[in-house]
Amino acid sequence: MRFDIPGPASGITGPQGPTGATGPAGPTGPRGPMGNTGPTGATGPTGATGPIGPTGATGSAGATGPAGVNSLVTPAEHGGDSSGVANSLTALQAAAATGKPIFIPPDHTYRIDGEWALSSKLIVFGGGTIKLGSSFTALSAISINYDDIKIYDITIDGSSIHGTGSGATAIINGIRAAGVYHRLKLDGVKIKNFPARGVYCVDPGAGIY
Repeated sequence: MRFDIPGPASGITGPQGPTGATGPAGPTGPRGPMGNTGPTGATGPTGATGPIGPTGATGSAGATGPAGVNSLVTPAEHGGDSSGVANSLTALQAAAATGKPIFIPPDHTYRIDGEWALSSKLIVFGGGTIKLGSSFTALSAISINYDDIKIYDITIDGSSIHGTGSGATAIINGIRAAGVYHRLKLDGVKIKNFPARGVYCVDPGAGIY
């Protein structure tokens, strides 16, 4: 009789051999998707100021504006002698006829040989002087013949002259209100060298303040 005894199913594994040489690089793979944008960097320092550019050309002159309106008048504009030598009564009357405020500058003296009658609503001001001339013949240096006349900051110099008549005409006044005229305003007015009255109201109803 024959008996077959089976041998082992596989042989015993031998030890691992050495690593083989690296093979050549394979082809580059496709590009991957773009990553997210990074944060914005900090602002850099401000650069230095550049040099000033050349001055531009001067533009053309604009049109001339309309002439202004002179809101004042002086006796000198009408021929008055501001030195006080010549008689300036006519010039003062002409200035009053304009209806504008009459400006008598502080360094001006106007001589009058007759009464300066103010017969409209006027303002007389400025610091100058009205002075009686040696040949003066009238009842007053200034007579008031209208309402709302205002006289500011002037000197009325009577030159110590006496009237040449008799009674009332022998008295020369600085300012005379010749009738019932209201709201005559005197402020800063200096009346000097009148032998009698500085201010005289013919009618006691006249209003002076």
